[in-house]
Amino acid sequence: MGSKEGNWEGILVSLKDEAMKILNEGIKKSDADDFDGAIKDFHEIAEVLDCVANAIIQRGRCNWEMKRWDIAHPDFKVALRITPDSPDINWTSALMSLQLNNFEEGWKGNERRWESTRSDSPRMKTNRPQWTLGSDAKEVCAWGEQGVRDQILYGAFLPELRKPVDGLTVIVNARHIPLFERYIPDMRFVPNIVS
Repeated sequence: MGSKEGNWEGILVSLKDEAMKILNEGIKKSDADDFDGAIKDFHEIAEVLDCVANAIIQRGRCNWEMKRWDIAHPDFKVALRITPDSPDINWTSALMSLQLNNFEEGWKGNERRWESTRSDSPRMKTNRPQWTLGSDAKEVCAWGEQGVRDQILYGAFLPELRKPVDGLTVIVNARHIPLFERYIPDMRFVPNIVS
């Protein structure tokens, strides 16, 4: 182990020791009914936990990029337990779940991408309500917000989406329109001017 690695190990041990001291101080204050003092101590620990959660999710992302899914997935789960309301961690965990064929969990968490600072996909702005299965809407608009390859991949599901509604308009990359019109009839395709 090089000196730089040894130095980091010492820093981490010191951080852990300091966090434990602050935690124990907060517990003592709480036991002595000094709740405001305890809250300040616990708040310091909570701020450290946000940093730790981000480190864990970044480690998970690195392992994910290296296709070490069995290592990455537990990191995403731990980060979610630490900061369950984080849209970035929820969305990243959802993407991992989709890759592991856990579609129910993955699609549910994928909705958090709209709140994430890491997603660069713009959300469609409309005054119409979002359609859900079982809705009484007769005319539906589907929007290809993903990349061009994803639009082709998910285009295979358009006939299923068309079944419960009277009309379906699909906004996709303009290059895909001739392909979709040829193979998926009974739908209206319009170009996405930003794709």
